[in-house]
Amino acid sequence: MLLLKKHYYRGIRMNTQPNMYKTLLQSLPDIVYEIDHKGNFLYLNDAVERLGYDRGALLGCHFSSIIHPDDLQDIQRATVLPQFVGRETGADGSPGLFDERRNGKRITKNLRLRLKAAPGTNPETWNGEVISLGLYNFHTTSDRDFIGTLGIIRDTTWKKKSEEAFLRTEKYYRVLLQNSSELISIIANDGTILYASDSSEKVLRYNSFELIGENINDYIHSDDAESMKKILEERKTPEEPDAVITIRFCNRNSAWRFFKTEMNKIADDLDETICFVMNSIDVTDRVLAEEAVRENGEKFRAIVEHSSEAIALISRTGEIEYMSHPIERIMGYSPYELAGENASRYLHPDEIQPLMDRCTTRIREGNMFFTEEFRMRHKNGSWHYMEASISCRLNIPPIDGIIVNLKDISEIKSARTALKYSEEKYRMLYDSALVGMASLEADTGTILTVNKMTCGMFGYQLKNELIGETIFSLIANPQILEHIKRQVSSNGLIDNEEMMFTRRDGSTFWGALTARTNLQTGAVNVIINDITRSKNAEDQLYRLTFFDPLTELPNREMFKNRLSVELMRMKRFAIMCIGLDNYKQMNNVFGPVFGDRLLYTVASELDEVYFKNDMVSRLAEDIFIILLSDIGGGDNTTNIENIDTIAQKTRAIFSRPFLVNNQSIDIVTSIGIAIFPHDGSDAEALIKNAESAMFVARDSGHNRFHYFDRELNQKMMTRMKLENEIKTAIKKKDFFSHYQPKFDANGVIIGMESLMRWHHRKTDTLIPPAEFIPIAEKNGMIIDLGMFILEESCIQNQLWHVDNDPPLRVAVNLSPFQFSHPELIPEIIRRLEKTGLPASLLELEITESGIMENEKDSIGKLRKLHEMGIAISIDDFGTGYSSLSKLKDYPIDTLKIDRTFVIDLPGNAMAATLATTIIDLAHNLGFKVVAEGVETAEQFHFLREHGCEYYQGYLLSRPLSSEDFTANLDRFRKGIPPLNFPEGNLNNR
Repeated sequence: MLLLKKHYYRGIRMNTQPNMYKTLLQSLPDIVYEIDHKGNFLYLNDAVERLGYDRGALLGCHFSSIIHPDDLQDIQRATVLPQFVGRETGADGSPGLFDERRNGKRITKNLRLRLKAAPGTNPETWNGEVISLGLYNFHTTSDRDFIGTLGIIRDTTWKKKSEEAFLRTEKYYRVLLQNSSELISIIANDGTILYASDSSEKVLRYNSFELIGENINDYIHSDDAESMKKILEERKTPEEPDAVITIRFCNRNSAWRFFKTEMNKIADDLDETICFVMNSIDVTDRVLAEEAVRENGEKFRAIVEHSSEAIALISRTGEIEYMSHPIERIMGYSPYELAGENASRYLHPDEIQPLMDRCTTRIREGNMFFTEEFRMRHKNGSWHYMEASISCRLNIPPIDGIIVNLKDISEIKSARTALKYSEEKYRMLYDSALVGMASLEADTGTILTVNKMTCGMFGYQLKNELIGETIFSLIANPQILEHIKRQVSSNGLIDNEEMMFTRRDGSTFWGALTARTNLQTGAVNVIINDITRSKNAEDQLYRLTFFDPLTELPNREMFKNRLSVELMRMKRFAIMCIGLDNYKQMNNVFGPVFGDRLLYTVASELDEVYFKNDMVSRLAEDIFIILLSDIGGGDNTTNIENIDTIAQKTRAIFSRPFLVNNQSIDIVTSIGIAIFPHDGSDAEALIKNAESAMFVARDSGHNRFHYFDRELNQKMMTRMKLENEIKTAIKKKDFFSHYQPKFDANGVIIGMESLMRWHHRKTDTLIPPAEFIPIAEKNGMIIDLGMFILEESCIQNQLWHVDNDPPLRVAVNLSPFQFSHPELIPEIIRRLEKTGLPASLLELEITESGIMENEKDSIGKLRKLHEMGIAISIDDFGTGYSSLSKLKDYPIDTLKIDRTFVIDLPGNAMAATLATTIIDLAHNLGFKVVAEGVETAEQFHFLREHGCEYYQGYLLSRPLSSEDFTANLDRFRKGIPPLNFPEGNLNNR
């Protein structure tokens, strides 16, 4: 057909070049024909033989010989779509399919008809679609004669079956239109009427031929002319959609009639708008009727179209015949999208069959009105819950279907689900709450509901066992019942009231009660929180704050609070401070676990001795303090005799051994006493003065008590100040060593003794060892201080050992307190490993009293040290109380003769006897002898004549700093006195 069109547009007749196309046209499956202006066949291709005809026999025959008789009339009256140009020719009458009567090219497209087959051919009819082209002889550019038609008939039999329903409908409507008041016309772009149907005479009283060639605007109301003009101008582009308008036409009687007009644009193959087909229906009666009921109609339409619900009409087969506009707002679909669709397409697949079954069952049961819920797919793909109010109108004209009112209940459904979830969640939370919850009758306190925690809290297994009981019967302290009742009745609430509750088995627990009255129900909602643990924690915190965790006695803070109360009473009282003098030693010997047990035993003993109004407290590690209340006489004077008696009884407690871990322990105590108001007016002053008196008693001897004395207290304060300064000096490493050489009989150095020194930062002076060593030994600081000096001495001797040969042995003093420490040997090993000094170059000097305090343990330690290669020396031999019979068992290397035996040599006969005896004893036992404090040549010669091996003293060298010692070391090895050796006799070690 494209070939034919191109042929036509170029103005070339097909038969001018027959050889070019006949071969091609003969092989086409469609029937290609040419007829003359009378309708006789001039040409047919071979496709016509499919109808059973002989192609040659049909040439010269009229085209009607192969067309079904029933279609001949339709063909002559068929609507065609030409574009007219030029002048009018031909006879009057409506143009037919094959008899072109107007100048211009004529193309007929998509004309469907039935062809009858030759007799005996199956099928007897053949469906075809005609595409035809008018043929002309041109005299001039504007004058021509119609000479025939060239066309194609395409087999559409296969389409017929699929379009049968549509064709029936089309035919039905064609008959309706021919017999109705509808006016069909063709309008050119400028408004010229090109064609008008015969109904124009019925509708407008005009003959159709009267209208052809007229301008449509001449028949249109002036108010509507502009609308028509606008449509014609705006509808010239093919992409514009068709328009439907209502306009007024003037009939032959000059009356205006309202027509509903549909303007359909017609375009050619180049998408150029050719003309408009105008279908017009007389709606005057309807318009007038609508005007009369417009107000009510608008109200009704507003109700339907603006309703929150959509209204649908569903046929008995499930097709949507009608849907109101609210559906677009509800579900996103326009009513036109849904019309004709099956409703099941939009239902959730899981709900289609169950919904149909439910509806069918209800209708069978005679329920004509019912409600259903289901899910419907929104246009955006989401699923919405819909509530449908269904009215069954099956078999009831004119509807014969189901009317459905649709309402989106997604939010309601979500709210219901949320409410249900909330209720379930509340019920779950109520039952699984970690606090007890219950509802009570306001008047009687009867329990109406409880959760599981309440049951468990009160020892019940089942809720029913507790329901019906009264809350008042569960409260342990009846004194609070009236208070609770008043609170609920007056205020309607209770806030976190703490009270004791009774369990089913009679045991009690602490609970915090919170209650609120529900004004709607009148019930009282109660929450009970078990606070037993927090109460116990509070009690524990209180005890940790105000009680000593070890002895369970009141601590210093509690004691001060009690003193504050006593001070407000302005009654005379005394404070007795008890110190365990040998506690630290026992703690070091037996270990801290034993020491803790000892303190607990002492605390228990003291707590049972004194009066009820007195208070026993633990003040410090090994110090107890006791408040002796009401010790005044009748005139509120201090009764010293009563205090003395109490002090004596207290001493008597410690006069007998304490049994600790099956060991009998003797405890040495010192007691200090301060009296109010004589010795202080506030708690801190009284405690401090009683403690000072205790230290004075300790310095005075063992197992004594002492009243506070201001002069002695001043000395004690000085000592305590020095003690604090010692602690600071240890941290700042203000302690260091001086080294005093040891010489043989020839004056050659064989070793040195490390002597501790303290440089006081504030006074810039050296503090004598006699002032700070006793204090350090008493308060235990000697442990850290001694290890520091030991390490420094090992470091220094290692330096001398590397730089000089032969090596020298450094001697370091150990106090009895140090020697009794259980970690002594491990600490010494760590220091040797840390400094790298060989154990053979270390000597430890220990006093006789240090060994005798725990002789068995001491001998064991000495042997371990000796086995390590460390030399052992007995310092100040002869001043202690060692048993000579056991001396032979001591693993020692050297005895040191104390300077008290050397100072009177050689003139004092007794001193000479003692010195020579010690020398002989040592030699007999295999020990070496060192004489210390040798300050004169006479002393040196006497000792050498009696066999003393080594000497130490100011005659040979005073103690030197490490720098001075290093500078003189070569001289010492050669027996030469040190440089700058001072003259005179210095009494400092």
